Amino acid sequence: MYSGMVISAFSPAHITGFFEIIITKDNLMESGSRGAGFSISLGVETKVSIKENNNHGFVIFLNGCRMEELPVSEYVIKKFQEISGNKYFFTVEHVVNVPVGSGFGTSGAGALSLSLALNEALTAGLSRTAVVGIAHEAEIFCKTGLGTVVAEN
Repeated sequence: MYSGMVISAFSPAHITGFFEIIITKDNLMESGSRGAGFSISLGVETKVSIKENNNHGFVIFLNGCRMEELPVSEYVIKKFQEISGNKYFFTVEHVVNVPVGSGFGTSGAGALSLSLALNEALTAGLSRTAVVGIAHEAEIFCKTGLGTVVAEN
């Protein structure tokens, strides 16, 4: 565990050309889409720092602004809080280098870069597949993307 250190991870943005929706009501991991698109060199860089703390909360910043709600990131954080036994406070800083809300898959890139950074910061030892799975599940649960995370990976 890297208490106090800042760990950074990057995920590229992704533009989907066409897709088919696939929803499985009983299993978020089997829901998503299939289609085609492409990733670009710009995207989301996420920095995390963790501190051992009985108040296992978090704070999230997006391009320097503190966010009261960022559901996809919150979902990922809560999964890693469960994994770590709820004994850390997380500070998360997303830096988004593409327009938000314009079809670049920023929520997926944020979820993926956050999941990668937390896995490393906590030395959780999850496989790449498991880390991507947490980010994908967050996107499906929050209804912000269907297959972006897998394409950005």
